[in-house]
Amino acid sequence: MTLRVTGAGLEQTAQIVLNPAPIPPAPPAPPAPPAPQPTLSLTPVNVALTAGGSVQNFQATLVNSSAALTWSLTPKVGSLSSSTGTGVTYTPPSSVSVQTTVTLKVAGAGLEQTAQIVLNPAPTPPPPPPPPIIIVNDAQKMLEAINAVRAVGRMCGTTSYPAVPALTWNSKLEQAAYLHSKDMAERNYFAHDTLEGVTPWDRMKAQGYSFRAAGENIAAGQPTLEAVVQGWVDSPGHCQNLMSADFTEVGMGRFDKAGSTYGVYWTQDFGKPL
Repeated sequence: MTLRVTGAGLEQTAQIVLNPAPIPPAPPAPPAPPAPQPTLSLTPVNVALTAGGSVQNFQATLVNSSAALTWSLTPKVGSLSSSTGTGVTYTPPSSVSVQTTVTLKVAGAGLEQTAQIVLNPAPTPPPPPPPPIIIVNDAQKMLEAINAVRAVGRMCGTTSYPAVPALTWNSKLEQAAYLHSKDMAERNYFAHDTLEGVTPWDRMKAQGYSFRAAGENIAAGQPTLEAVVQGWVDSPGHCQNLMSADFTEVGMGRFDKAGSTYGVYWTQDFGKPL
């Protein structure tokens, strides 16, 4: 382009060179978003189970990855329903002697999660109840025989005793008496105290009988109720127990054992409850 200026018969020109405007550079492309990272979760993470008890389900969730999951136990106590997959069932062992902690691990896509399983020993079952004590007694006849003696005044050795009130039958005293007769017969001894030194008073208390006064007669070898009661009447010390006004209740037991020294053993326990 030419620029001209004129005047006074004169002129001057100037050359103007026009260049195109520069093209701005293209803006840079935005960065690509980062690839999503995989995540792994496990539920539940802490459980307490009982050996021999219920099973426990565990569930793993792997996000942003299709990698396979694997499961393992440390130590290998109990069992898993599978070693792969997104969920497993844990079965406790049938027993453990002490509390044991097992670590369950799930792994995949370079990740891992763990759960703690606390195994407790199964509670010890209560002992079975003792077999029922079957007392082979004719309690009514025994009671009648005892009260027939008490209904009549008599001499016990050199001491005179008046008639005294009838006694009532007590099942706790009966059981204490029966068990002592049985023990004497089965272990072939004859004494008020057991071979371990357990006294008549200990045995009554063991049956739940609390007393203000108590006494005991024992006998062995007499084949009938009539014979054993008469033997006690004829013995001053035993007769005194039979005629004592201190007692209000009685229980009696007989036990037969072939091959024992006397064959038949008798115990008669007297008491006055608290």
